[in-house]
Amino acid sequence: MKSQANVFAVKKPPFRFVVALASFGYSWRMRRTNPALLVISLGFGLWAELSSGGSAWAGKPAPLPEPENESSTTLSAVMNSKLSGLADLELSARAELQEDAQKYLHFRRNPGSDQARAQWQARCDATGSLKSIYCRSKDFEKSDVASRQKKGKKLTPQEELKQAQQALAQGEVGLLEELSDSAIAKVFSRAGSAGDFNSLKVSILSAKPCGVARVATMAAAKMEEFLPSDEVHQSVVSLYEKSAQCDEEAEWSERARYRSALLLIARNDWNRSIPHLERLTQNKKSDYYSRAIYWRARAEKSRGNGLGFKQLSSRLTKEFPIHYHSLLLSPRVLFNAAQNLHLPEPAVSFRCKQIGEEWNRRARAVEVLQELGALDIAREFLAEMEEQMEGAEAEARLYLAVLQHRNINTIGTFRVLSSLFREHPGMLSRQTLALFFPLRKNLEGYLHVAQGGGLDPFLIAALIRQESGFVTHARSRAGALGLMQLMPATARSMEPVSKRELLDGRTNVRLGVKFFRRLLSRFGGKVDHALAAYNAGPLRVAEWQRRYPVSDPVLFVDLIPIKETREYVSLISRNYYWYLQIYARHIFDERREASGNQRAERALAAVNSEAVRTGNKNPLEFSLFHSH
Repeated sequence: MKSQANVFAVKKPPFRFVVALASFGYSWRMRRTNPALLVISLGFGLWAELSSGGSAWAGKPAPLPEPENESSTTLSAVMNSKLSGLADLELSARAELQEDAQKYLHFRRNPGSDQARAQWQARCDATGSLKSIYCRSKDFEKSDVASRQKKGKKLTPQEELKQAQQALAQGEVGLLEELSDSAIAKVFSRAGSAGDFNSLKVSILSAKPCGVARVATMAAAKMEEFLPSDEVHQSVVSLYEKSAQCDEEAEWSERARYRSALLLIARNDWNRSIPHLERLTQNKKSDYYSRAIYWRARAEKSRGNGLGFKQLSSRLTKEFPIHYHSLLLSPRVLFNAAQNLHLPEPAVSFRCKQIGEEWNRRARAVEVLQELGALDIAREFLAEMEEQMEGAEAEARLYLAVLQHRNINTIGTFRVLSSLFREHPGMLSRQTLALFFPLRKNLEGYLHVAQGGGLDPFLIAALIRQESGFVTHARSRAGALGLMQLMPATARSMEPVSKRELLDGRTNVRLGVKFFRRLLSRFGGKVDHALAAYNAGPLRVAEWQRRYPVSDPVLFVDLIPIKETREYVSLISRNYYWYLQIYARHIFDERREASGNQRAERALAAVNSEAVRTGNKNPLEFSLFHSH
């Protein structure tokens, strides 16, 4: 008999008494309390099967059998024993699922074959199972290039550029608003001084906010390059504040509020920054939401409002329990964050009850595809599950993170867990944090290279997590290679090395550590500056130092105008804290004498020591920005 686990359709079973037996089995369990059920249920089962002629079995997807006692399955058990929702299926059922998947893969691996396409289309049509997870309508859709082409006449790039130059010279903000971002940015990039924007600034400030928000924000961003002049600072803030008045263009107005608030804080004008920060804290979907709460709390503290600071601190740590800005709020917050490591280990659910069958069928598809090694196709189904995950219970979302991990999709794992921790802080534990901040066994040898180069191996682990997600053969679109994502030209500036050699873990980490050490030396041991330079280049960081002469390292990081670099530095800083908390004490307890690495041990002691926790300096700032 073929298993009912077939995800396409359940074929009519040759044995007609399945329903009767199921009913009989239940009645047998109840025989002592109600013996009559034996006779009644058997008769009912026979009647239902015979009267339907077996039609109920034909051409309908069967409910997928689920593993038993899944609620008691811990994350450690799932990870260590490689458990999945397929574990309780019989071998015949698993074989049938694999057969279905292999036929689907044949179709997908031969996209140009009309025969493979026709066979798969016929299979889906014949079974009437288009609802089955492998039979997706999107696989049969043909792209219509013509339908995606924009209608109407469009200016050429040269024509746009010419109009943008004329508009800037004459201060015609209305004309600029009709042009593309790229044309405006290109013309603005040619400006040699803040004075080139004088006419445009007058036009912007005299216009209605919602007609000029985009151009105002882009002009202010370009004019930041001419800071720290007081006159330029006033002009930049006035342009940002003009844009901030337009709620209809949130993309630009939110950026304007964020930049103006930080520039005001840089001049110690906390009171004027508060309205901008307050507006940003009202939109949870804003890219600046968590940062705005942090700086709003700092603003209240600067005004001596201890209660306001405490309330905002509590709000930030509740909504973002492991984030960089949450950790920086106060020594007590930092200490409390580490207590998440002592929370009970959460359970994992292989199947989702809240969303229903669609999620579960996709989960089963992923499990089978991963068994067959088809990780590229499994990735598509994982992406669809991730789109649905907002409605799933926390335990099912944790299993999605495990599936992403098994699919060697570290970025996907991090993304799922980040959302999970924010919405379900109760899922925090040493085990889930170790999945979010992994330290693979085969990486320990590489990290000894960091130790030999005079750097804290946990800082390098934090950097590698962000650069490559610990994928040894990672390649970026820009051409960066390996664990520490080195550009070949950068690597060759230190020693002759081939691209192939850069994909060797030890070689890559050794050269990456050497390069990072150079950056540390160039920027006077300031880790935040060195990290920014590793991502954006040392020339840019030197320019930002000139442009934003602030002593507060957190403010400097948040003032970085490139979002990627700003996030990069803050995320590695956060990673570093958690790597110390999760791994440092354990590793050093076991290998103190063998490793001889006392730098990370001192950093960990600094983070945890009562002396630092009760002092004026935040421990994370101490361990990251001042321990090297």
